[in-house]
Amino acid sequence: MKKLHPFNYRHLLVIAIFAFPLFSCQKDFGDSITTNSQTKDGFPNQPFDWENSLVMMPSLPAGPLNPSLPWTSQSGSYIDPNIISDYKRSDGWELVYNTFHPNFYTANASSGGLYFALYNKYRGLLRYYLFIPSGQFGGGVNIEHGLSIYSGTGNTTSILNFEGSDIVDPTIKNPSFVKTNNVGIAQGGGWYAMQYEIAYDPNFANFTYPNLGIAWNSRTVSISNINIAGTNIGTLNGNIIQQANDGTGSSIINGVFAAAEITGLAISGGTTQPSLLAQAVTSGLSGNLTGFFSNILGGNSNNSQEVDLKMNSTINLTGTISTPNALSPNTFVFPGETITANNGSNPPLYNNSLGVFNLTGRPTIHVSSTKLSGKPNNPNHPWDYRPSGDYYLNTMTVDQSVLNSIFVKNPTLNQTANVSIVNQEILLENIGDFFYQTVPVIENVGNITVWHGNTSFDGIKWDTTVNNGPVLLRVTVLVSSPTNAFPSIKIIKTFVANVI
Repeated sequence: MKKLHPFNYRHLLVIAIFAFPLFSCQKDFGDSITTNSQTKDGFPNQPFDWENSLVMMPSLPAGPLNPSLPWTSQSGSYIDPNIISDYKRSDGWELVYNTFHPNFYTANASSGGLYFALYNKYRGLLRYYLFIPSGQFGGGVNIEHGLSIYSGTGNTTSILNFEGSDIVDPTIKNPSFVKTNNVGIAQGGGWYAMQYEIAYDPNFANFTYPNLGIAWNSRTVSISNINIAGTNIGTLNGNIIQQANDGTGSSIINGVFAAAEITGLAISGGTTQPSLLAQAVTSGLSGNLTGFFSNILGGNSNNSQEVDLKMNSTINLTGTISTPNALSPNTFVFPGETITANNGSNPPLYNNSLGVFNLTGRPTIHVSSTKLSGKPNNPNHPWDYRPSGDYYLNTMTVDQSVLNSIFVKNPTLNQTANVSIVNQEILLENIGDFFYQTVPVIENVGNITVWHGNTSFDGIKWDTTVNNGPVLLRVTVLVSSPTNAFPSIKIIKTFVANVI
């Protein structure tokens, strides 16, 4: 029987295949951290009215490079139309970083040096907008990008735990992840969006920069084809995501295991898409919430049905890494951490802790087994193949006191949003040998088949001393405004649980 675990043999294989640095060696990556620790050659982040401006703040008059902002008609944007208009402050967006300084030379802006980043405090999304000038790259080039944590003191944080996989193990702190944009870089240049989900870490305020920092890594790669389960997904809106083994990132060329991400309202070119992806998006929009482990639904006043969905999948990419170009190897003071004095660091414009919520440990599932005698009276049931004798009724329940103690909310939202768990589902991998007469509810999530529905099932006794099969808890967190200032948001995450 296949085992499901966020760090099982599947992920060990992923790490073995993908442990390829974004830069040529670890030393090079370390040098880039030192060089860029001030961000943008020391130019501070600039307050800027991004909502009502048409262009970025101009560079020097002698060499103007003044692109239109991504959501304007002349921007040359290659961002999904369902998220391009989602940038309003009223929906929770805040400006965090930018290269809008008037003395930011045109030469600094080549090959992806112009960027800005918005953060949505109600969805926990950090979105970078990267501008690539015309003629920088030819056709067939994609962007590989991601975030990684670096620390000179061994500090670790869980802020990246909601990326890299669609199943979260709270006992493991993910140090980095890599995504690949499915939209290639156009010869004419333009804007590209890179969106990351941030988990709230209640300990992050105790960290200081530069003892702990965040690196935003991006480079060009050449990918000729992307397939999920043998189906071409050339029109997929989103990214391919995977965990990386260290702070340098990794490559997913010729990848095997990863997660597909859907952004925007739906999947374009629907007839060419894998059916499971399409079904997962449809079920989420209809409120059914099946077919996925991780999703963010709603929150945009322009389009309340916006989707950010992750699904584990078998990914097959073909292509080469031919002279990769580092686009913007920048390191940042992350919002919410303390800056040590006189180190020349560049603080973010929005400096509250990021993330909406997190679990600080694994949830606990209790199992009680009641012994019953005789053969179950269901001769036509497909699992009713054992001879007469004893069997058990196994009942699973969530320990609510444990869940309440490990569920942490970002206190910076207390005055503007209500954050609460509104639904819980226990999920088991399909363990047919356990069932005698209970008809299980089967749910397919990417490569994985799980059973959910009732929390009681009959069959052989569940032995908590043996790994009978992975147990997961899928929770739905509702983020709502007490004054109806923004549309309600559902954040669905699935966590590995302990069974006792």
